[in-house]
Amino acid sequence: QNRLTGTLPLAYGAWTHMQELELHTNSLSGPLPSEWASMTSLRYLFAVANALSGPLPPEYNHWTNLEALYLAFNSLSGPLPAEWGGMPNLQQLVLAFNELSGSLPPTLSACSDLWWLQLDNNRLTGTLPSELSLLTNLERLNLGHNEFSGTLPPSWSALSNLREASFDGNCLAGGVPPSYRSKWIQLDTDSDSIWGVQGEGCVNYTSTFDGVFEDIISMP
Repeated sequence: QNRLTGTLPLAYGAWTHMQELELHTNSLSGPLPSEWASMTSLRYLFAVANALSGPLPPEYNHWTNLEALYLAFNSLSGPLPAEWGGMPNLQQLVLAFNELSGSLPPTLSACSDLWWLQLDNNRLTGTLPSELSLLTNLERLNLGHNEFSGTLPPSWSALSNLREASFDGNCLAGGVPPSYRSKWIQLDTDSDSIWGVQGEGCVNYTSTFDGVFEDIISMP
């Protein structure tokens, strides 16, 4: 929150002992430098609420010590790299309110420590991969306001630690799998819906931008 402008310095890639980097709520622009992949000691990157654009570098899979990556409220585009499944210590991945596209990579299932996955308000498409049922530590999941289709995978009933989840604003159909009823308690049985998933068709809701921003920005 220092009114910083300009692009992210490529030279930071030489800071191989850097562990925490906070750049949130500035006016930084341009792409995420692939050169930063050399910061292999990085544990925490917080660059929420800037004007960053361009793709997510696949090379960041070299951040094997990374625990938290916050890049929400930017203009990042392109797919979520399948290579990011190679971050074994990743616990929090928050990429909401960008312009990401493509499918949700099944390789994220390898991030077994992940407890917060927030990808809402992007342009992600395709079906929800059943492999994510392996994320058994997941507590917060928000995939709302994308373009996902298909149904909720029955295997996701294994996500027994979920406390908050949202799938609204997608094109999910098919109702709630019976296996969820004994696992996920936040079920609206009157409308047969669960966190925005309805029996048929697409669901459209209004985003609560301010509320989500305050929630993310207040996290450590």
